[in-house]
Parts: sequence; C-alpha cells; structure tokens
Amino acid sequence: MRPWPAICAVLLLGGCNMVHTDHPLFKAADAAGAPTFRPGIWADPDPGCNFDPNRPVKTWPDCAHGDAAPKAEPGATLLIVAGKPLIMQYGGKPADDQPGSPPVYYYFGLEPLRLDASGRIIAMKAWPVQCGPPRRQGRTHHSPYGTRHPLPGMTMDADGNNCTTASIDAVRAAATPSEAWADKPGGAYWVRDGDQ
Repeated sequence: MRPWPAICAVLLLGGCNMVHTDHPLFKAADAAGAPTFRPGIWADPDPGCNFDPNRPVKTWPDCAHGDAAPKAEPGATLLIVAGKPLIMQYGGKPADDQPGSPPVYYYFGLEPLRLDASGRIIAMKAWPVQCGPPRRQGRTHHSPYGTRHPLPGMTMDADGNNCTTASIDAVRAAATPSEAWADKPGGAYWVRDGDQ
C-alpha cells in the first residue's frame, strides 16, 4: 500500500522542474472557502486493477493503491488553497529527511472531479506546479533537468533542476500551464467511509 499522500508521492517521483520553497507561501487563512477531502478510504487503482472496495484495505492488491483520505505524513503539512485552480501546498519536512536541512514545500494544481452533497472532494486529479516548459529534447546526462525558460517570478536552483519563488502569484500563474506539461496527472477517488 502507498501511504498518503499517495498523490504527492507519485507526482514527486520525477522530482525535477518543480517549484519548491523553504517556507510555506500559503497560510491557513488562504484555505478559507476551499473544499476538503472527504474522510474515509481512497483508491488510486492502476488500469485494469480488480479489487473489492468493500473488503478491508489490507486485502486489496497493491495495484489498488488504497489508503485513508489524503493527509500529510508525520512532520509535514497539507493545505488546500482556495482559488482557481486550487493549489495544494505539501511539505515541511527536511529535504531527503536529513536532520538540520531546511524544510521543503512543494506545490500542486488540484482539480476536484466530483464533490459529495456536503461539498467535500470525492474524486480529484493533481499535477506538480512546474518552473516552466519542461525539457523534452536536447538533454545530456550531465545537463540540468529543469526548464530552459523559467516562468516570471521563478528562480532556478544552482543545479538548474528545480526552482523557487517568493511569489504566490507566480505559483498561481504557473499552476494552469503545468497541467498540460505533466506527463500524467495523478488522481484518486473516495471509496467508502472507514479507516481500514
């Protein structure tokens, strides 16, 4: 089973050309009016994965990727920020869990695909907010992975693989085109109430 936030784990696998900061750009007040995830069991099944959603999650095949509702792992925070598109801010743990390292926050565009009667998210897709158009060709083993054309407000790291910003507006402006640049936006949906 993939621990939540599975969506973030999948989206962070590439780990390059992503916007990150060493402090949260958005505060709790920025979440006012944003929907929340419905508590319960969620799944992110691979295509063709067959499983019985009514059975305990521990009996599901690995391809179902089931777990409790999206939440932050210990030492991290997850905040859904109101606006269009919604922004999901995730992080707060040191990079690579190295003690003494500064915390890292990542940003994702979030689109609710379905809401329940109470306005809570029960199906979603998400994608990483990127620094600019990703490199598709012309990269060598030793060249940077990040964009050649960072968007306004983005500053590439010294290694040229990722970027940072101090601007909320820059993150918001980058979220919309980043959806088209994502190799495969992540997704998940609510299955049922409960925690197992």
